[in-house]
Amino acid sequence: MSTAVEESPLLVTSPLFGKQAPAWVKALREEGRESFAALGVPTTRHEDWRYTNLAPLAKATFEISPAAPFSDDVRQKVAQLTDGKPSLVFVNGRLSPLLSTGHTDAPSPEAPATSLEGLGVVLRRSPERLDGHLDAARQRDSLPFVALNTAHLADGAVVRVPKGVVVAEPIHLVFLSAGPNAAAHLRSRIELGEGSQATIVETYLGDGPGTRFTNSVVEISVGAGAKLTHVKLQLEGLESFHVGTHLVTQEPDSFFASHLFSLGGRLVRNELSTALEEGAHAGLYGLFCVRGSQHVDNHTVTDHLKPHGTSNEYYKGVLDGEARGAFDGKVIVRQNAIKTDAHQKNKNLILSESALVDSKPQLEIFNNDVRCTHGATTGRLDPDALFYLRSRGLSIDEARSLLTVAFARELVDPIPVPSVKTFVEAALTGWFGT
Repeated sequence: MSTAVEESPLLVTSPLFGKQAPAWVKALREEGRESFAALGVPTTRHEDWRYTNLAPLAKATFEISPAAPFSDDVRQKVAQLTDGKPSLVFVNGRLSPLLSTGHTDAPSPEAPATSLEGLGVVLRRSPERLDGHLDAARQRDSLPFVALNTAHLADGAVVRVPKGVVVAEPIHLVFLSAGPNAAAHLRSRIELGEGSQATIVETYLGDGPGTRFTNSVVEISVGAGAKLTHVKLQLEGLESFHVGTHLVTQEPDSFFASHLFSLGGRLVRNELSTALEEGAHAGLYGLFCVRGSQHVDNHTVTDHLKPHGTSNEYYKGVLDGEARGAFDGKVIVRQNAIKTDAHQKNKNLILSESALVDSKPQLEIFNNDVRCTHGATTGRLDPDALFYLRSRGLSIDEARSLLTVAFARELVDPIPVPSVKTFVEAALTGWFGT
């Protein structure tokens, strides 16, 4: 689908751009505008988008409006979630220094240390540090929302962990959306040097009613022998649109674990792509819970490029009301990637007669010396288990909630950050009504 730039209401002029941006940033933005104009908003005729109708998003009009009030309730949630740990907090796509803690404005090159900065600050003060490091989108020209994000390149998080550094405390990246018709195109860069270790928690929260649009792109580079644990919490308002793309590259013997929890949003697309070099490991774990008219589409690609790579993918979905969900996961094993060990599993729980989920696990294997499995199941609550709990004095609603929580807990328990685990448990308790 191709549309002219001026015909798309999703392309807007951002007051964050600034006239003093370096030439390479301006060129990158223009390239993004041209790519999005050529690609357009995907339709259900596109194989990668066959389960998701984007017509409501394509017709909507949004504004870049970083100045927006937010409630004390959101402040309390951020404080509870971050628990005083280093954080960058953004409001409608723009860094809020007042809400952020432990960030660095100008790290010293003479004493390399973990740096936590706003992209907008870096682009104003030392843009040469990012020249050539925001180009992953150029290699993913089939992703129109990455192109749209690049067209609005202005702010986001920049996290760098130097070689051999082990970050003991989790790093929080919090993205708040507030006010009506607000759009936030966030571009973040996470880089772990050789042998380093870090845990990063990425959270999306909405404040108050209103239709909003978050389009986030996170480029992640995990160095040789490095270890990154990444948690994403998508808890935006039920009128919001969310498209989140994570592009991950893994050097030899690196470790990357992704824990995704998606409970909010009217229409949500979570896109995760990781490319593994020799001996690298990727663990992709996700839980999505939708009800009413919510729609969540999880799309993953695990690309084994070299030998001795391992990956394990496990996604679960819980659907109620007239909600729709999708899991489209692809594992690719290249011709040279011998001795690959890859496993993929998707389980879905349907709580109503009207909910619907589509599951499409895929394997593309180009050599014979591998060990790969995949599978998917979709079902309802076990009537025997319900009967047993009812016989022990629980009401039907209590029994349903207990079994549903048990179904979800398998993916909640491994969360490595206690405050985040408590936060997710509270969100699930509210969702399940327990």
